[in-house]
Amino acid sequence: MRFCFDRINKLKKGIILLVTMTFLTKYRIPLLLQCLVFLLPLSIEIIGDWIAVRIRWAFFTFQQTYQVPYSGSSLFPLGREIMVISGGRSLISGIIWAAGGVLFMIAVFLLVYTCIKDTPALVKKASLLTIMGGLLLLVALVVQYGITLQSMAGFAIPIGVPVILIIGWGMYTVEEYESDDADTGQEDGEETDSE
Repeated sequence: MRFCFDRINKLKKGIILLVTMTFLTKYRIPLLLQCLVFLLPLSIEIIGDWIAVRIRWAFFTFQQTYQVPYSGSSLFPLGREIMVISGGRSLISGIIWAAGGVLFMIAVFLLVYTCIKDTPALVKKASLLTIMGGLLLLVALVVQYGITLQSMAGFAIPIGVPVILIIGWGMYTVEEYESDDADTGQEDGEETDSE
């Protein structure tokens, strides 16, 4: 019996070591920052004259409604939110918001691939996707509430969008994630010049 437990413990340690070696590369910080994008509340919106308060994340929304016949709390995914909207600015805003979320997901997949294959050039591409996704979220809020983020429909406070832009810019400006291919190409060029 003890033999089985020893084998199971060795197997668990091996799996933990494999996962640790795979994902704990120098690219783990951009990956963790990119995952933080999904945990941050991205905007707080007041609908109408305090009829409802909405907190939005990348792929789901929490809404507290204060109108008497429909009062209550709701937590719903982005797809349901888009299906419920009948049209107009809200529909366009929801589609733009969903496009921003898709860009965030693509950036996560690029960073996971970067961790597995050790390709630093993809960090820059993931950071650009993060920046574009943050700008799309801001455009979605502008479409819904206007350029000042305040209209008759209510107002929005984009609390997470600046953080997303900072994360994207931070990942883009770190020189450690420059492509190694460019460095080897320069070295090869130098060797051919000296011959």
